[in-house]
Amino acid sequence: MEEEKELKEALFKLKAARLAAIKRWPYFDTNFMAMALVPKKEIPTVGTDTLGRFYFNTRFVLELSVPELATMWQHEVLHTFLEHYKRVNGRSFRDWNIAADCEINDDLQAEGCPFPSAYPPHLPTNFDLENGKLAEYYFEHIHDEDENEEDEEGEGEGESGSEGEGEGSSEGGDSPPEEDGGSSMDGRQRSWEDGPEAESGVEEISAALLEVLKQQASEKIEEHAKNVGRVPLGILNKARENLSPPKIPWQKELASAVRACVADVAGAVDFTYKKPSRRQSIYGRFVMPASRRPIPDTAIVLDTSASMFGGDLDDALSETQGVIRALGGKGVRVLATDSQVHSQQKVTRASKVETLGGGGTDMRVGIEATRKLRPKIDLCIVITDGESPWPRVAPKGMRVIIVLTRNGSRRRVPEWARVVQVAD
Repeated sequence: MEEEKELKEALFKLKAARLAAIKRWPYFDTNFMAMALVPKKEIPTVGTDTLGRFYFNTRFVLELSVPELATMWQHEVLHTFLEHYKRVNGRSFRDWNIAADCEINDDLQAEGCPFPSAYPPHLPTNFDLENGKLAEYYFEHIHDEDENEEDEEGEGEGESGSEGEGEGSSEGGDSPPEEDGGSSMDGRQRSWEDGPEAESGVEEISAALLEVLKQQASEKIEEHAKNVGRVPLGILNKARENLSPPKIPWQKELASAVRACVADVAGAVDFTYKKPSRRQSIYGRFVMPASRRPIPDTAIVLDTSASMFGGDLDDALSETQGVIRALGGKGVRVLATDSQVHSQQKVTRASKVETLGGGGTDMRVGIEATRKLRPKIDLCIVITDGESPWPRVAPKGMRVIIVLTRNGSRRRVPEWARVVQVAD
């Protein structure tokens, strides 16, 4: 009964702290609220995994004040937003985790967020380093310092190195020490973390939803910076990176597609009375319409297979936003497709796309579904890494542009499609 009472109190306190964190950083409201709360005796403090779960030790939570717990919420959500687990790139886990903490904690300190007094944070100033840098920068300096210390202390100890060398190494399959944070820091699953929801039954945030949350938060951060003017620089820079402009000049590409679509139907043209004909002077009092080039009805088949999650999907969403802008901001239909079509939406912002999927890849089903849409689609844009089977012949009455997010995939796509490579 005592344990149940403590857990209830801890959950109440964590939820209060979450609201306090949202008040500090309202642009992360959905990110905070989406995380599942998971009590674990094995974790000494708190931590998050790569599946959007917030693990906590009940006793630790009860020891802290609500403002201190709010800082813990902010710290953990930044590990996921800054995607530290995708950036480790074979580095020493121990030093990378310290570096990742430095990238976060200097912003929290600058914002005046209180840290738990019994758990002093890793800060750049602890290593005589300046604030406002990336984890990669801090890692290089912290790691160099550690190597210099090992050279001084371990000289002559043999080829195997010092006793503690393996614990922080990315080689040799070392398991993470139980006192460090969750897998959101470096991608290594901790012993106290639960597996996928299908196996463990513990609620998770899918990879597709994590991408959507990241894009939505980035838009809110940009808007907050414009209207309120106060966002930590590291967070703002990451948001702007997530919202980077498309690499393909879609105005030019769509203009070319329009010409091709119009050429497909001899004499295809539209008329408007919103402006007078260029030859109005010869018609006298009879008002003649002006001709205009029609904008083709366009749909996007968005590859949401497992191989796309990460950088490829980020590029795909950037290009989707580029298409929307090139169409004058009017909505475009997007079909989220892996080996099946999971959703069909008309969206005016790429962040509204439901990136459902995560399975195998077959863009044929998306192209076929697009062909059957009504009103009829003139132009189908397929954004993919190229790892897909394709129709043997071009779909009748519909132009197809295939946008490749990876180099080297061009040889796999059909000759009948226009192919555009996302530039590096």
